[in-house]
Amino acid sequence: MNVKIITDSISDISQDVADMYDIEVLPIDFLIGETYVSAKNLDVNEMVSWIKDNKSTPAIKGVSTEAYTKAFEKHINKGMEIICFTAGSTIVSNYDCACHASTRFPNANIHIIDTHQLSTSIGIMAIKAAEMAKNNESANAIAIRFERSMDKFKQYGLADSVEFLQYSGYCPRIVSIGNVLNYKYEFAVYENQSFDVKKVGNTMDKAMASYFRDIFRDIHSIDPKRIFMVHTYSDEDYFAELYRRVLGLDYFEEIIVCNASHHTTSLYGGSGISVAYQLK
Repeated sequence: MNVKIITDSISDISQDVADMYDIEVLPIDFLIGETYVSAKNLDVNEMVSWIKDNKSTPAIKGVSTEAYTKAFEKHINKGMEIICFTAGSTIVSNYDCACHASTRFPNANIHIIDTHQLSTSIGIMAIKAAEMAKNNESANAIAIRFERSMDKFKQYGLADSVEFLQYSGYCPRIVSIGNVLNYKYEFAVYENQSFDVKKVGNTMDKAMASYFRDIFRDIHSIDPKRIFMVHTYSDEDYFAELYRRVLGLDYFEEIIVCNASHHTTSLYGGSGISVAYQLK
């Protein structure tokens, strides 16, 4: 029996990578004005303009029970087992909805995994699980391995401003007042969307050097199999410098690059980067 990996669009997995690893990505919705719009139908630039005009991050509506039910049914009818990774249950309702949907298939082998995370760390979990499924590991075996290793997935961001984090309410007040908005910011992302934010200089050169040094300080503790990197909608040169540095490490077997999801972009704004990897 084959295993299908399913996740949501908060994972930062773009369609080309989803196709490569045979992962189904279910879109979340954003409240733009008075209307919820699916991520698959929402232009990122339109969302960014709305955030800047309203100085607020749009509300999100998670994947519905019915959407999960349809996705599960489609793959169960093909004789497949299912592993579903959801964004953290304290962030959005996806986990509860997926669990509810799974009860409609009492004879199917469905595992719902609450990652307690958002964005890039979810993506690298789903990609790893898809690789395990390709190697003919069962859904039970995959689920057990993730239960034992969830704390080994790490995620780090870099943004040229905390403006968007400030709008979302996730930015600590100490770094969101006065002229510190001109600084670049590095942040570690922990369970349930908590951020440890620090200033890393007021130029991109200084910020990039500090960010690179911090996230690869103990590189031999990192699993060299792969690294997952995403960037937001603007200034690709900003991301290209980090990619060049990572490539120069000559350490990772696979470097996966995606455009950031709508959700990540709504928190980072322009010129944002997120990196995730697994510790050994």
